[in-house]
Amino acid sequence: LVSSDGRQSLLVGGHASMWGERVDPNNFFQRVWPRTSAVAEQLWTAPRKGNREETRITSSYSKRLEKFRCFMVKQGVPASPIGPGFCDHKEFQQPTFAKEDFNS
Repeated sequence: LVSSDGRQSLLVGGHASMWGERVDPNNFFQRVWPRTSAVAEQLWTAPRKGNREETRITSSYSKRLEKFRCFMVKQGVPASPIGPGFCDHKEFQQPTFAKEDFNS
C-alpha cells in the first residue's frame, strides 16, 4: 500500500470498514472475518520486489489465513470459510446440527 520510496516509516496503522444492506448482528462476524485478516496481511507484510499482484496471492499467505481462520473458530468466532477447505484438526471442527435442533 505504501511505496518503497522512504515513506513507509510514516505509516502508523490501517483500517478496514464493513458496511452493507445485507449485514446485521447475525452475520457480521461471518462477513468481517476473514476479510479483515486479509487486510492485515496486506498492511503488515513487507512488500516484495516484482509484480505487485504476484506478491498479494501466495500459498504461504493462503495457509496463514486458513490457519488463522481455524484459530478464530476454535476461539468461538464464527468466521466464514476462506474457500473450499476445512480446519483439519479435530478440535477446530465446527459443531454440526441435527434436523431436530431446528424443530421448535
